[in-house]
Amino acid sequence: MASSSSTTKPPPCATCGKNIDILRCKGCLNHYCRPHFNDYRDKLAHELDVLTGVHDQLEQTLNQTTEAPRSHPLFKLINEWENESMQKIRQAAGEARKQLMAILTSSNSSNISTDLHKVALELKQGREEEDGFYEGDLFSWKCKLNELKQRLETPHFITVDEDDTTKFINKIRVLRHENDTFDQVLGPARIEEQGEVVVHILSRGHAEVRGKQEYTSGTHRITLKIEDSDAGSWIFFGLISKATPMQNNSFESASSFGWVAVAWSNHVYIAGTNTPGHGGYLSDCQKNDMIDLEFDCENHLLRMKDIRSSKQYTLQIDITKCPFPWLLHVNIGYPDDRVRIMN
Repeated sequence: MASSSSTTKPPPCATCGKNIDILRCKGCLNHYCRPHFNDYRDKLAHELDVLTGVHDQLEQTLNQTTEAPRSHPLFKLINEWENESMQKIRQAAGEARKQLMAILTSSNSSNISTDLHKVALELKQGREEEDGFYEGDLFSWKCKLNELKQRLETPHFITVDEDDTTKFINKIRVLRHENDTFDQVLGPARIEEQGEVVVHILSRGHAEVRGKQEYTSGTHRITLKIEDSDAGSWIFFGLISKATPMQNNSFESASSFGWVAVAWSNHVYIAGTNTPGHGGYLSDCQKNDMIDLEFDCENHLLRMKDIRSSKQYTLQIDITKCPFPWLLHVNIGYPDDRVRIMN
């Protein structure tokens, strides 16, 4: 900031409108009288103090996380999932116990008691009468008692099993959202905006585009945005092995797995072979759609979700045909096709 030194009439104070002892702020370029200039500086100093406090708090949180990683707030989410899941299990087990108790205390127990009493009378009679029982009687009573034991312990009309038709507890997982960038291109396409965007630059012709990050372990999510696409567009997205040579029709490469995001297309490429409609795939991708790609290296899976339509698809990756490391793989084929990595 500096004082104005002009022989002309100085501009008025931005706060009070007076034009006495005017100073100009080099930051906002407004003019202030001396008192309001001081007030404005005090306001800026207060804002600086607030930012310093925010910085110090973030630094403290970072130090705590570094020294004790389990203090990170994301661990709280996992703990909450664990507690909620255990609560669901306890509730389901409690309901199952009530159901079982109701059945066991019903007419079944009464019937077993009646039959058991009959056997007791037969045993008593055999013991009281002289020569009142023989080997055949012993075998008959033994069979009756074994049958009653089985009816009591494992009644044929009761089954305790797991219902695999109902989604009970969602498995928790940790995904790493990758800040990948487009790194390699072969064909009529250009990488822009520090690797975040690829755009088709000729009238037509396929161009292969690969990401920079290599994926060999863990689960990783990449979000793509189809920024320019029309009825004549042709956009493929998926993964490919780093070892595979680049080519224009890269979707046909032996290690290529993925989908064609064209309206009403059902093209799915598995190891470079088009298998239309695999897994029920039918694209309705539109301009500005966001596509989540998930690389599950541990289970050798490629997952895709169209965020707008919530449609999801999965491909099993044959690791013998698509060995690690994997790369993000995009192929565009028509003028102005444009895809962005959402970092």
